[in-house]
Amino acid sequence: MKRIVLLLMCIFTLSCVQIQAQTTGGKKNKGFKTIKTNAGKSVLPSYRSKKHLNLLKDRYNTPTMSNSYASCENISDSKRKRSGGSSSQYSKITFFDLNYAYSTDPQHSFGATFGQVRRFGYYISAMTGLKYSALNADVECDQTGFVDGEMQYYSGRTTNSRYSVICGLMFRLAEPVALKFGAGYGARAMAWETEDGLWIRNSYYSGSGVELNAGLQVFINKFNLSFDFVSNSLKTAEFKIGLGININ
Repeated sequence: MKRIVLLLMCIFTLSCVQIQAQTTGGKKNKGFKTIKTNAGKSVLPSYRSKKHLNLLKDRYNTPTMSNSYASCENISDSKRKRSGGSSSQYSKITFFDLNYAYSTDPQHSFGATFGQVRRFGYYISAMTGLKYSALNADVECDQTGFVDGEMQYYSGRTTNSRYSVICGLMFRLAEPVALKFGAGYGARAMAWETEDGLWIRNSYYSGSGVELNAGLQVFINKFNLSFDFVSNSLKTAEFKIGLGININ
């Protein structure tokens, strides 16, 4: 009887050891597996361990940006815009204009302007009248029409001549507006016709010299407008307008 009891106790002990080995080893239970950690071995459900690792990878490998950093960037951008920024903020514009000018003499002239500007730039403008008889006259008279003390007999017809060449610099006040300053050389002349068809230039109403220019250039999409004031030796006043296209 004692042998039978001892045999049964041995069988029970061996079965308990086998069940414990299967549970802690994780080799025969498909629902669990053993993983190594810094503290030793640990048993986790297999369907959770993979998801947990993926979650950790996504958490520590994905860069994050705080709201404070983004707000700092927005503040710095707004400060740069308010301060005007550098010249790289302005796109380069090449423009070509057709101009019309009217002088208080009175006198009319036509011409063209070419220029290029980013934050700073340049322009070249040339103007001319449609008649040149006054500039080409070989004889001059005074304000009242006397030539060397002799009064001439005039038909009553008059003519005007005009030319001007100006170069200058431009400064961008804002994206669509630029200020212009320039200088150059020009001449204007008035002539009276005699009864025999000779043109005599009136020296009082004629003159040449340094021309000064100040104006604005306004850019509107692919087009532009210009408004200029021109004076010859600070003795005459001429108003010039222009309309043109922006090449790029």
